[in-house]
Amino acid sequence: MAAPEPPLSEAVGGRLVRRWPSGQDLACDQPVDTLYILDASLGMEKYISAAARRAPAFAAQIAHLGLTGVRVGVVGFGGAARVVLPFTTDVGELASVMYRMANATGPAGGWGDQEAGLETLRSVLASDASGAVPASEIGPACDSQVPVSECVLAWRPDALRSIVMFTDEDSDLPVQPQPGQTRGISSVPMPAADAAMPASVLIEPPFEPALQWFDAKINGTQWFRSSRAALVLPAAWQAEIDATASAVLVGSGGVGWSGSATSVTVASKSDFNGNVRGPMSAWNDGNDYRLHILGGQSPSADREDSFTTVMQYGHAQLSEYSEGVNAITGGLELTGFDAATTLAAHERRGLGAELQGACYAGDTLCDVVGTIRGHFGSSGSICDGR
Repeated sequence: MAAPEPPLSEAVGGRLVRRWPSGQDLACDQPVDTLYILDASLGMEKYISAAARRAPAFAAQIAHLGLTGVRVGVVGFGGAARVVLPFTTDVGELASVMYRMANATGPAGGWGDQEAGLETLRSVLASDASGAVPASEIGPACDSQVPVSECVLAWRPDALRSIVMFTDEDSDLPVQPQPGQTRGISSVPMPAADAAMPASVLIEPPFEPALQWFDAKINGTQWFRSSRAALVLPAAWQAEIDATASAVLVGSGGVGWSGSATSVTVASKSDFNGNVRGPMSAWNDGNDYRLHILGGQSPSADREDSFTTVMQYGHAQLSEYSEGVNAITGGLELTGFDAATTLAAHERRGLGAELQGACYAGDTLCDVVGTIRGHFGSSGSICDGR
């Protein structure tokens, strides 16, 4: 596919704008706050490093496009979510902060294994009228050079909000439910069978159909999806997904798809990657119980490759894109996204109640990609609503 033509600049109403093939105009001084939410639990170091390696290309895109109103910030989670980089116009600082986090994931950086991604999304959107997020929602974890009083998350009221999350897991129990969040979820944990069950199972999302089975590979009892039947989450966990989607939709202010005030992109990994020693909700060859009961037979894997991460955030493989080559970075470019077609694809497969589907139904962008490259490779991620 031929590389896209660079957008044209022209004066409109006294402001310089970039005119994109999609027909949408974005003033070059349009305030855009881009927040990176990074799962900082142990095991995420290689993914955060990969994001850091691509961050300079993102900075180069901003400079190439002549956008002067862009700020970037970083929030980490794994345990309670914390501000790592307050919003700054120094886009080049993004890479150094990401490398610092990559070198101190898990306990070394003060992070835990309770990866409450949905709670973190609600928390970063819980801003007051001025755009500031209370410290009770997001605490400080900035570099020592940043005063604690300045280590806060504060959106500009007139800014477009672009949120990008990187995680390798499903969303665990909320760490610190606040008023307005889903308190009921904490009463429905995945139950432990006995002392051999890992304690971490208590914070994982429960699902049906499931059973407890002793897995010799980990020398312990674990929860496994027990059949190909459609995966179902308990009502309280679905309520948390709905509450998170509502927070995104409210943040979008009813602007609509073409100019959504708040957009969310989640880059996630497979269930096997995130849950080698946790509940296995996929029905594929990563499920040891499924392999155990095959007995020479070969029952089909789950055709939709659904697992708890998919049921909470969305399904990367069901997004409708055209692929091309980024004219600036030479990387992958995803264009021509179609929300209605993607939502229909989800619903045909018994999905659509996850965060991604709820946003599409509300005419707001919540995209799910399978790789970090899928985010950083897009030249139009800010300027044309992608």
